[in-house]
Amino acid sequence: MLIALIEITVRDPVAAADVVLRATTAPYLHPSAPGPCHDVVLEGGVAVVTREIFADGAAFGVGGHDHGEIRLANIDGRLDWLWDHHRDGRPVRVLIGDDGAAYDTFRVAFTGVAARIDPGAEVVVRIHDAFTSTLDQPLSAAVYAGTGDLEGPEALTDQPLWVVAGRVPFVPADQVVAADEIWCVCDRGPVTLTEARVRGQVITPGTRRDTLAALQAGTPAAGTWDWFGGSETEPAYLRFGSATDGAVTVAVEGGATAAERTTAGVLAALAARAGITLAADDLADLDAAQPAPVGGAWRGDTPLGQAIGAIAGGAGCGVWQDAAGVWRARRVEAPADSALTLARGDLDRPLAVDEADILACEPLWTSREDGGIQPWTVTLRFARNHAPLDKNAIAGAALDDQERLTRPWLTATATDEAVRDAHPMSVPREADTAFQERADAEAEAARRQALFAERRRYALAVALTPELVDVLDLGVCVTVAWPGLGLAAGRVMRITRLRVDVLALTADLTVWG
Repeated sequence: MLIALIEITVRDPVAAADVVLRATTAPYLHPSAPGPCHDVVLEGGVAVVTREIFADGAAFGVGGHDHGEIRLANIDGRLDWLWDHHRDGRPVRVLIGDDGAAYDTFRVAFTGVAARIDPGAEVVVRIHDAFTSTLDQPLSAAVYAGTGDLEGPEALTDQPLWVVAGRVPFVPADQVVAADEIWCVCDRGPVTLTEARVRGQVITPGTRRDTLAALQAGTPAAGTWDWFGGSETEPAYLRFGSATDGAVTVAVEGGATAAERTTAGVLAALAARAGITLAADDLADLDAAQPAPVGGAWRGDTPLGQAIGAIAGGAGCGVWQDAAGVWRARRVEAPADSALTLARGDLDRPLAVDEADILACEPLWTSREDGGIQPWTVTLRFARNHAPLDKNAIAGAALDDQERLTRPWLTATATDEAVRDAHPMSVPREADTAFQERADAEAEAARRQALFAERRRYALAVALTPELVDVLDLGVCVTVAWPGLGLAAGRVMRITRLRVDVLALTADLTVWG
């Protein structure tokens, strides 16, 4: 009989060591178990976190994860010892296996952390994964103290510094020392400042300084600007040799090399701010698929997930955490290379040995955009101007330059009129991106136009087995064979949402393709 084995790690504050509580949905007495396994999981007492790539119906960006809980019987008080232990933020694993099989044959269905444990005759373990809590934290803790000098004037007190990743053409700088015309660009380096403008007018570049002290000690020539690109622990600054009379914007290239300004490079840099390491193979594949320069700028109090979502979503990528807790980042491509077949098994079509049984299948429509109607036009916004100017505030810029300075975005569009003829209800699709070059935005718009052609989403329920747990995960491609709904011959589709029902031993999937 298949059972679920749940491992909850807590910290013994006296021994300063971790202790693992093992709870099961049925008795498990195999001698290979690493410790006692208590049959205390209540009926209906497991709600595992649901994970998805396409959060809230969006096609790209940061995935969504819902919180869950585990309920354990404690009428006899055997679990009262948990109250004296530290619980929050420590690992929780859900494994599935046969009640007569060795412990090492159990498969991991979910890896997460405990948020808290509520006491009582029924112990409730609130669980989520590190994904949500990590992405909710701010990009940077750096703020201006407002005490003068490089901490800025009182007006900047507690204002977060800018965070810059990749290539960004217009970052609004903050004036911190008015008397010396020193402006702060972003919270850390290394970055390269390639252009500075005052009220839209390009100012002649001066000298790059190797240290902040050198920038403060030197005096830029009149009509020029010197700069310091910051370090891992120091912000980046520039200093003008003449008085400024309006808004200052700076063109910034983050990182030391061009490789750090691709989608993979920028995602890796943003993730590193939270101690996250993205899968190396994913980053290599992403660089091969999308080597274009990208970038973004945000105030430091912006949630990490918002920044990562902007970079990933703009490049047509998804970011999620797999069942083993590995952070993934992959471009969403047309489904290919099926890992296994999911099929409706009956007398007319018996399941093959390597096939899994579909219990239910239905089309999933939530809007015209993701309900299978191909957009007839895709418009992508790119090269964001983070500080668009009013035309009356522009000084000395060329007429064609003035148009760029007043627009927050440039746009690139891919159109197929034949789609509108075939689908009168087709609607345009628009999205923000982090691309910096028109050709790259146009290529991605055309790719998306084709990607959404005649593809659908379906909701599936499948019978779970330990072997299936090894295969089913976000991003995996499977062949779906179902009598009707256009799936009779089998269609390769990508798993975009996954929820494992541990007690019913079923998995609910959303597949797209």
